[in-house]
Amino acid sequence: MRVLAGLLAGVLGFPAAGPVNAVELDLGVFAYRPPVVMRERYQPLADYLSQQLPGVDIRLHMLGMQDLERALRNNRLDLVLTNPRHFVVMRSRSALTGVLATLHKPGFGDQVTSSLGGVIFARAERVDLVSLADLADQHI
Repeated sequence: MRVLAGLLAGVLGFPAAGPVNAVELDLGVFAYRPPVVMRERYQPLADYLSQQLPGVDIRLHMLGMQDLERALRNNRLDLVLTNPRHFVVMRSRSALTGVLATLHKPGFGDQVTSSLGGVIFARAERVDLVSLADLADQHI
């Protein structure tokens, strides 16, 4: 979390230590579970960031997908935590400045990935579809 606090300090334009004018930042979290569960999970992060960034108060907002997107459209959020797929959708609809930090979870074995993936299924009898190149003139 120190890395995230440092990144925030750098991006926001003030040092990670030392007095600054009071700033309030609204952190919107995509609540994919009940808000009370999500608040329990993310309030420690908001508290930690507020402690690590003197003069900054991180206000936590647990929002469903539509409410999160509405808050972004209305410029009510300074920071957002969401999943990668939702970020891509929001970036196409809102003026987001970019990714500040991302979490890489292990993939297979010790491999990690920095891109989104997908799966294309084909019926077992379709022996003509074995690679992405085979999809060139197909309807998906």
